[in-house]
Amino acid sequence: SLEASSILEAREKGQDNAQKAPSYLSTHPVTADRVAQSTAVAASYPQGANATNRIEYMKAINGMIVGDSPAQGFIDKGKFVHPELGFVFDIPNNYNTQNSAQSFIAQSKAANGGTLIFTAAKKASSQSIDEFLRTSVLKGNMAGARDFGTNTINGMRMASVEKSGMANNIQSNIRIVAIEWDPSTVYLFTLAMPVGLNNAEIQSMQNAAFSFKRLTAADKVKFRPKRMSFRVAKAGDSVQSLAAQFPYNDGLNEMRFRVINGLDSTVNTLRPTQAYKVIVQ
Repeated sequence: SLEASSILEAREKGQDNAQKAPSYLSTHPVTADRVAQSTAVAASYPQGANATNRIEYMKAINGMIVGDSPAQGFIDKGKFVHPELGFVFDIPNNYNTQNSAQSFIAQSKAANGGTLIFTAAKKASSQSIDEFLRTSVLKGNMAGARDFGTNTINGMRMASVEKSGMANNIQSNIRIVAIEWDPSTVYLFTLAMPVGLNNAEIQSMQNAAFSFKRLTAADKVKFRPKRMSFRVAKAGDSVQSLAAQFPYNDGLNEMRFRVINGLDSTVNTLRPTQAYKVIVQ
């Protein structure tokens, strides 16, 4: 199941299969090693009656969040939403994403595509947003920089500059957009755009930065994380019919259904009255 989940994650990122790396380069053991160790440990336990209570198990996981939680920020409807911090912004088209406590990174799926990095920073409340960008971010090195000056974006002060530089070992135009959230908090978008990047992708990256806004009460209802639930199969239900109800549009729902339910590719018809995991929103 873990191996199948790794393959699904790779497919979500546009890769053909899970990337294989030597175990000494990984933060976790490789799946085959885990299986071997688990099998050996299990063999040491006394053999006895096994208790199965599928419905109680399903009830216990019902409502469990799938993917990132509201506390971390999550992706919904092509946007990165952070209910706890109170903001939302668009994700560039056809980009993979990586979310952590320090940053949110969106990387183009295309070779030599752009990279968007979103981070937070602190500034002195008396410092203007353009002064913060020049002195704290660029460290006073404005040589060769194109200064777009200050403006407002969705009611917040914004400053932006662009410089030439290297990003991912590619000569790029690097644009930094600094947005003043409150007198002491700044959110930064760093757009690394390789020289020669097509205009459509450049526009998509810029639109993502300029879409940054505060969440409204309506937004908090509109955007919700995905959650685990279950359905009791009826006669005629299939892997395809239940998977079709999943809230994704990337063509991988059947694979997701098989992964979370531990079903291989030979199973298509579901057992009536048996409970199966599903993902809802």
